[in-house]
Amino acid sequence: MLITLAHHRHQHCEPMDNRLMAARQTAIDLVAADVTPLAPLLPIVIPAYYPYPPALPQALITNDNTQDPFRGHTPTLWQDYPFQLVPKSFAVDADGNPVTVDALWADPNASCWSMINGVRLFNDQGEPSQYLLDIMQRLRKAQQATEHTRVLVDLLRDAKALHLREITHRYETLSVYKVTTEGLADRLEALDHERAPLAMLLAERIEASQEGLVFTKHSRAISP
Repeated sequence: MLITLAHHRHQHCEPMDNRLMAARQTAIDLVAADVTPLAPLLPIVIPAYYPYPPALPQALITNDNTQDPFRGHTPTLWQDYPFQLVPKSFAVDADGNPVTVDALWADPNASCWSMINGVRLFNDQGEPSQYLLDIMQRLRKAQQATEHTRVLVDLLRDAKALHLREITHRYETLSVYKVTTEGLADRLEALDHERAPLAMLLAERIEASQEGLVFTKHSRAISP
């Protein structure tokens, strides 16, 4: 649901254990800053939504590690659940002209909602509460971290560090990219001197996390 003054003027939000909510998923999207703390704990893959570009890295969660698989670290994109930004949403200005804005969205099925208890989203003057302002500021930073991570993943693709494979996770066959770093440093340096160290670090962490995964040849047999 979109958060609007008209519909949520008196809405409250109670505290939630966001890390526990994230742990109940089968896979969690990560930004680059999440990879270093989570790579020693969970296998990390890059989904291959063919023919689209590579997605954000994902940590795979199994049935036997759902209590606290993150060891106290809450993945960035879950830190402010149930809220998230919806970038480039269509709207109209005062003259009826189309504009694009980053809208604030929230999961209507989250357990935090209340009309009585918790923190209000808007104050008595109809302005966003400090609670909501803080959330929006953090979501903007998370959005920037997401864009930064996509740039690094695209760079790994261009440097031919991503190899199309399949894995089985929770009885489901997934198309993913296996990451390899052999000879990668020189290729990254040739492509983007400034971002090469960060991309190399990301690749090394993901490659190490994938050591226990069983990769099989992709049914398309197409290289990235």
